[in-house]
Amino acid sequence: MRCLALPLAFALAFVFGACSLQMDLPPGFLRKRSEESGDLRAVTATGGRLRVRDFAVESHSTIAFWADTVRDEFVGRGYRLDDGIDVTDGAGRQGHAFRAQTVADGEPCGYFVAVFLVPGSWLPWSWDHVRVVEFAAKTAEFDQLGAAIQAAVATLR
Repeated sequence: MRCLALPLAFALAFVFGACSLQMDLPPGFLRKRSEESGDLRAVTATGGRLRVRDFAVESHSTIAFWADTVRDEFVGRGYRLDDGIDVTDGAGRQGHAFRAQTVADGEPCGYFVAVFLVPGSWLPWSWDHVRVVEFAAKTAEFDQLGAAIQAAVATLR
């Protein structure tokens, strides 16, 4: 199903993942072994998909830049996107999250995406990281689990 393809790979796929990610998952999710180092992946029995990953980016960007990038990409792909909300991860970092809706293969789907900017160290060769949480599912499952996923973002570390 295309709505579960996690389309945020759009502009960030050119950079590499960073570290091993952890998040307390809501009941009903099964963690999957990731082929890519450090990604967190999980699925539900009825097809919902969760993915958390980091992308190295040049320093000096802002969370506002990345939130705008996410918004523009989803709108450009035909998703109906809400205004978004501010969220906080398990380390206290501020991020921004959106809920979106689309129709894929004739089925309505829901999509949640949260984006965080993780500053690099003070070393001159250090890169910042964009941390992305994505959850996609058919609308009925999304409506049932969306709030739990949003709450789980607060445990992301």
